[in-house]
Amino acid sequence: MRTRHNIFFTNIEIIKKNILNVNSFHNDGIKKNDLSKSFKILASDKHQNIEMFISNNKKIIGTMWHPEREKSTQLLDTLIKYLNKK
Repeated sequence: MRTRHNIFFTNIEIIKKNILNVNSFHNDGIKKNDLSKSFKILASDKHQNIEMFISNNKKIIGTMWHPEREKSTQLLDTLIKYLNKK
C-alpha cells in the first residue's frame, strides 16, 4: 500500500513493454479465476494478481493501479488513444 511494484505484461500490444513499475494505493487484487471470460489479461504482478485487463468486445481497459496519479500522463494518454482506435 502506498508503494510501487513491477507488473509483467503477457501482451505488449498496448504498452509495448514487458515490465512496468506502477503505483499501488491499496491491497486489493483480482485472481485469474475471478475475472470474467469477457476480459483478456494483459498484465499481472509477481503474485499472479491481475493488474491490467481488456474487454474482448467493448472499449474497456481495467487497471489495478492509478495511471492518473503518475507524474506523466503519457501512460494514460496511451490507454485512451488505444481505446479510441478500437
